[in-house]
Amino acid sequence: MTSARRRLLRVVAPVLLMLGMGSVAAAALAGGSSSRMTSSTTRPSSERSEYSTTTAAAPVTTTSVTVATTVPPPPPTTQPVPATTAPPVTTPPTTAPPTTIVRTAALSVSPATAGFPSTPPPYSPMPIVHVTVTNTGGVAVSSVVVHPVGVYSVPSNDCGSLAPGQSCGADVQFCPTSPGHYLNTLEVSGDNTVTGAPFQTTITLDGTAT
Repeated sequence: MTSARRRLLRVVAPVLLMLGMGSVAAAALAGGSSSRMTSSTTRPSSERSEYSTTTAAAPVTTTSVTVATTVPPPPPTTQPVPATTAPPVTTPPTTAPPTTIVRTAALSVSPATAGFPSTPPPYSPMPIVHVTVTNTGGVAVSSVVVHPVGVYSVPSNDCGSLAPGQSCGADVQFCPTSPGHYLNTLEVSGDNTVTGAPFQTTITLDGTAT
């Protein structure tokens, strides 16, 4: 091996060592049977695999994006509820039962006692007392009669029908025929114009004949 080749190998050997071709560099430096370097030096498979350029597919990162689509609920369907109006409660008017007023017929006669003066014989002129009959009841009175009794006569009267509060008069005459004390009851009668029922009232007649 020439000195020029040795110098070249000393320069190349470190490069070969860096490239992983240490055995080739050693052989060249030792002056082995291989007197020249070939450009087609075959690398061990382990070294080829170490420096082989393997184009690996880059991992694709798949990002899964979940889009949550929120569908708003449909608006509530609110049907207008018609106002329930209760029918008016009609309360029948409370009608009180008619008050039955029993209207009575009433007559009063004044004076309560008709006194006659003493009458001597021949008992003439015979004394007369005027009596008043009044309707003091609540209904009209019809057929008012002042009845004569005993020695007492009723020569005149203007009574017939009396409305409530009305009055009529009658003359009562003492007519004795003999001496004596004559005490009697004068009766006044009439009819209730509502019920038709008869009724009566009385006064006392008191006269003396001597």
